[in-house]
Amino acid sequence: MTDSEATRKTKLTILRDRLEVNDGPGGKSTAFINNDIVPLEPARRLWGPVSFAGFWLVCSVNISNWTMGSALISLGPNVRQCVAAIIVGNIIVGIGVVLTGAPGAKWHIPFAVTCRSTWGMWGSFFPLANRQILSFTWSACQSYFGARCVRILIGSMVPSFYKWSQPLAGGTLDSATLVSFVIFVLLQMPLLLVRPQHYRNPFLYFSGAVSLLCVVMLTWAMAKAGGAGALVRDSSAISGVTQVHGTKLSWAMLYAVNTVIGSICAGMLNQSDYSRYARKPYDQVWAQALAIPLSRTFCGTIGIIVTSCAAQWWPDKGLLWMPPDLLEQIQANDNVGKTRLAVFLAALVFLSSQLGINVADNLTASGIDLASMFPRWMTIRRGAYFTALVSVLIQPWQLLNGSSVYLSVMGSYGVFLGPLTGLLIADYHVVRQRKLKLSHLYEATPETTYSFFCGFNPRALLAWVLGVLPAFPGFVHNVSHKGDFTNYNVGWSRLFHFCWLIGLTISAFVFTALCYVWPPQGLGHVDDYDVFGTFGQAEAARGSGEKESPDEKGAKEGSQQVTVVELV
Repeated sequence: MTDSEATRKTKLTILRDRLEVNDGPGGKSTAFINNDIVPLEPARRLWGPVSFAGFWLVCSVNISNWTMGSALISLGPNVRQCVAAIIVGNIIVGIGVVLTGAPGAKWHIPFAVTCRSTWGMWGSFFPLANRQILSFTWSACQSYFGARCVRILIGSMVPSFYKWSQPLAGGTLDSATLVSFVIFVLLQMPLLLVRPQHYRNPFLYFSGAVSLLCVVMLTWAMAKAGGAGALVRDSSAISGVTQVHGTKLSWAMLYAVNTVIGSICAGMLNQSDYSRYARKPYDQVWAQALAIPLSRTFCGTIGIIVTSCAAQWWPDKGLLWMPPDLLEQIQANDNVGKTRLAVFLAALVFLSSQLGINVADNLTASGIDLASMFPRWMTIRRGAYFTALVSVLIQPWQLLNGSSVYLSVMGSYGVFLGPLTGLLIADYHVVRQRKLKLSHLYEATPETTYSFFCGFNPRALLAWVLGVLPAFPGFVHNVSHKGDFTNYNVGWSRLFHFCWLIGLTISAFVFTALCYVWPPQGLGHVDDYDVFGTFGQAEAARGSGEKESPDEKGAKEGSQQVTVVELV
């Protein structure tokens, strides 16, 4: 080896050592563990019920949920029917979040690690890859919503900014919006330095501000329109939307409920990423079961009513289903100082909300998944920064250039995530009866409980495929027709209208049946000792309802190890 080759090899070794994450147990990370994905010790678990409620207020009362609600009108139901769909869909979401968050709340592990018990150590990369693709896409979409807020914020101060409108990307983007998009991406960067356990206080401030703004906008809109707007009476009278009846209405309502679920099903699947910060296992239950349906219905309903009112004021503008479009029209209609100040404040609040939801619910979740996929090279922070940069390449303006396309994107998520969610719920709650062997979730040897067949669980793959198949023809039709709801065929294609529910049900049933006739090894097994220092004496006793003898207590205190018991 020549001197130059040796020098080059030395430099590459130094670079590798600097990039490698060495903060796992014992100061060394492996292919399956680093400090960001180990079970959290009590000192890092700071979330109580109020924290979870604040988290979901930020994730629910924002532009995307407002937009989802108002965009349902384009399917043909009237306002009351859209509100009913929102209520039903969000009740299902609330139940789903509590079920998927249970492993994290009890065992304090992220979503990626819970996947290992279902799919196997290497097989878990499949659901993570699916979830990661959606993380990239959804973080890009939320960044685009944030960019629209930046555009309105600047335009309210400097109206001439709106005139900088050179068309880009086939007319789906203009110069001002592109500049605003870059600004929003840069604003996110310093916020990624905050550790997830410290999000709980900002959540409360963001959620309070945006909730107040929504109430103010609803009050103002209904006062100006003299009611709930023209679309309450007839959704086609002003906006040009064809109101549906009979059988078409039934399918439209199913599609609307599925869209409500699809808009949050990615966040529902990885809820353990946040429930792992719970101080106690039950802290996530009622806070989320109540906060999710109430907050999401609250925002979605306000979005529908304000959109209905706006259709009465400006019938020639169509459906102003995005709040930034509405704010820009308000300023264009009355470009005076007071109006511009009101638009500025509204855009500022929506901007803060977008920063909160994108950093916490998208970039951080993506960072956790990447840290779990590549623990030797990725941390949560590195993964979040990487996702923020990828969002620039996604070109979300191509996805969000119309309400039908937006609904197509939202509804399509459920085709693949519904079966993944069904597998997670069935495996943890039914097959394993909420018992996991934590130490084996971080080992990839043939002797471990979750090795299955060469690190893959064939039961999970078969159940997932069977859950996807029924809705797949409708998914292909939906993509090829760019979300044109009116052009659906009968039969198999229509199963796409409730793809999340049907996929979840089929995959959960098939997986449970396969595990019954072909039981995986290690069912009911837990660690004899608290390997990672996750559970304290008081927590273990509180969870099991049992008291230990003085001899047992003394032995554990002496060895600094705590027996892992059922924590309900």
